[in-house]
Amino acid sequence: MSNSPLTPKQAYYLKQLQDTEANGQSMKALAKQLSIRIDAIYNYRYTLRKKGWLVPVEHASCRVKSADSSIVAVPSTTSTSSIPDAGIELKTQLANGQPVWMTVPASRLRAVLAALSS
Repeated sequence: MSNSPLTPKQAYYLKQLQDTEANGQSMKALAKQLSIRIDAIYNYRYTLRKKGWLVPVEHASCRVKSADSSIVAVPSTTSTSSIPDAGIELKTQLANGQPVWMTVPASRLRAVLAALSS
């Protein structure tokens, strides 16, 4: 995708969005800092992506494992109970802002939470 010319306003918001991403700041915080509505920030981001100035973010469902990512193995145990271990839906956000959704057996919740917090 080629970079289309930007208006002065788009160039301003491109700089703001790039700085926000570099600092790990949220879009909500940027909107508050600039005293504008959050939907305006998302509209500028969308427009700048369409013009080729911002790279779209990959979603977790289609993300390809990068070489620098690390996977933490959570040890499993064999259940001696005849009652199935109920799954708990876990929705959390990593320190880098990446959302994580998973279903965890109740007996493994503590180990999964420990792995996520390390």
